[in-house]
Amino acid sequence: MSSKNKNFAKDWAEKAANSNGTMVQVPSAMNAKTEDFQKKSDEYLAKAREFDKLSAEFDVCAKNFWHEMRKALEEAGTEEIWGKNIGFNEQARKDGVKIINIMPGGQGGMPMR
Repeated sequence: MSSKNKNFAKDWAEKAANSNGTMVQVPSAMNAKTEDFQKKSDEYLAKAREFDKLSAEFDVCAKNFWHEMRKALEEAGTEEIWGKNIGFNEQARKDGVKIINIMPGGQGGMPMR
């Protein structure tokens, strides 16, 4: 351990000792497992940040898609489409057919995925 790390370790040991029980140092028997867990935690958080970005991008894509779909359905003669819930019929989708379910909805109608 470098002298810089030794100083950090000493500083943290003092902080833990003076914390009135609100901090404790990891028992040495758990050091390796703690390292493994922290690496896995960092990996998880990195993937979670990727998912957050993907989720935000999907939300924008979905909002735009369903807006365009409602406009197209309205132009095709579907009445009062803006206040209804719409989404793909999953069984038809599995069969390779594009069918939209239209159901009563509240104000603005939430699209299904």
